[in-house]
Amino acid sequence: MVDLDVEAPTDSDRGMLNAASGLAEGELLVDQHRGWYLDLPDRGEQIVNPAAIGGGFVFFNSFQPEGGTKGFCSDLGKSKAYRVPLFRPENDEGREFGEGVPIPPIIVTVKLNSGEPSCTGPDCGPGEIPNEIVTVCIGCEGFDPVEICPSGRQRSSRGVSRGKY
Repeated sequence: MVDLDVEAPTDSDRGMLNAASGLAEGELLVDQHRGWYLDLPDRGEQIVNPAAIGGGFVFFNSFQPEGGTKGFCSDLGKSKAYRVPLFRPENDEGREFGEGVPIPPIIVTVKLNSGEPSCTGPDCGPGEIPNEIVTVCIGCEGFDPVEICPSGRQRSSRGVSRGKY
């Protein structure tokens, strides 16, 4: 039974959800909040390029400059990757993956079959190129491609299923 006397929250009543708090069981983001935000955990850490959305996640990178006195090129700062569920945000501490300002995440769909028979022999490297179309994110973990799957499970370029960063 639905109580029709309860008024739905208006835009002025709905605030932004802190992703670290998450949503209550059964709560929908769009019913209670105008959006969400994530406080970055490290001092001086900042988002320096656009995010990408794929497979139900928001992918973005941060940069934290060194700020020390070691000299301009001695320490380039650190880069961290974040992956947060788009509609059920949760806290993510990020995963450090490199130095310097990161490249922005870019999601592309590619066909892996070259139209030629797969390479065989000792000079070809491991595995065979499958005949499939995949969606990957370049820049979600530096230059290592991350496969974007509609089910929300992410795989690295090596085909290993990824959990949370």
